[in-house]
Amino acid sequence: MSISDIKTDILQSLETYEQGLAALSPQALLRQPDPESWSMGQLFIHLLDDTMNFHLRLMEACLSPEAPREGEKNRFGEAAYQANAFADIRVKGRRTAANVPQPSGKAELEGKISQLRAALDKAADRLETNPPSGKVEHPSLGFLDAVEWYQLIAIHFRHHLRQKARIEAFLNS
Repeated sequence: MSISDIKTDILQSLETYEQGLAALSPQALLRQPDPESWSMGQLFIHLLDDTMNFHLRLMEACLSPEAPREGEKNRFGEAAYQANAFADIRVKGRRTAANVPQPSGKAELEGKISQLRAALDKAADRLETNPPSGKVEHPSLGFLDAVEWYQLIAIHFRHHLRQKARIEAFLNS
């Protein structure tokens, strides 16, 4: 996939999230289906914070001359990138309803989305002008280069669209 195609993929998903956010009341934003599940607000916090503080940070690290050049994706990474998607499974990760904060409101999320859009533009420009050089290890997927870290944002956003739909079904029931 080209950098432009990846960016388009990310922005299409982000638009879907923004439309969902616009339709939510302040109360619905914070409602959890159950104590172990994220609210829609927590889902947004997870996506926005992980993208800014994990995916984009490690993409940038790959462009450093000091980044390791060796390492491969593991079988989970190979499968995800071949499919350009994660398997359709629910994952219990380290980010739980207890440790992902609720947003203060829609304005916080709208501000973070605006910051993310600018960061995505900058990242795409960096990738277009800096050939992928190094690799940084992802804890579940193995070693990824800068373009793969950028593509992971699209994969991650699309993966959570299923969770978004489950939360919306709960809110509409």
